[in-house]
Amino acid sequence: MLFARLIPPMGVLPPSPQWMEGAAPPVVFLHGVLGSPGNFERPAALLAAQGRAFFAPAYGNHGTATLERSYAELEKYFAGLRRQGIGRVDIVGHSAGGHMGLHIAHAFPGMVRRLVGLGAAYRGTPRRLLSAPGMSPAVRLLLGDALLGFSRPFEAQAPAGVEVLSVYSTNDFVVPQATATLGVMSRDVVESVEGYAANRRVVSVVVVEVEPAGQRQASFGL
Repeated sequence: MLFARLIPPMGVLPPSPQWMEGAAPPVVFLHGVLGSPGNFERPAALLAAQGRAFFAPAYGNHGTATLERSYAELEKYFAGLRRQGIGRVDIVGHSAGGHMGLHIAHAFPGMVRRLVGLGAAYRGTPRRLLSAPGMSPAVRLLLGDALLGFSRPFEAQAPAGVEVLSVYSTNDFVVPQATATLGVMSRDVVESVEGYAANRRVVSVVVVEVEPAGQRQASFGL
């Protein structure tokens, strides 16, 4: 999409610590539609301070491309990680990024150890969004292929052996609870915060505060 090329990147990622064989699996951050890797600036900085390696690929023209193109780009990216000797990863995906993370978990059996979905569009988005009053023609043009792709329903199942945590907001009308829940649910920390502000806040909680041994909020830790 032409408009998507004009979207400025949000945030700046710090350098990632180098992943070493025998270290904890690196975290892979996957942004959503109209997103960019810098969306994860704060949690990435906290991981870097702990010496935990991370990756955050840009894909699908800010996530606005067809789902097939985004799938293909990320499959190529994860295949590259495997060639580097990285056999296990944890994925944190926001919105469309959660959907992509689930796809990768199925496409690369045994590679994804844990998947954290933040308002993840596991099952797509409500088709009514295409004609919602707030969805102006300009926004539909901007979101284009991705919005159309996510408007169809998807079956969503957690792959065998993958721990899944779903963090969602009851105030999110773009990715509602019905499509964002899979595996272990954690609503309490976000139910009173509207929309994507909840997701941006929670990523820090999920990635960082559960890291120390014995501290497992929502029965899940990276």
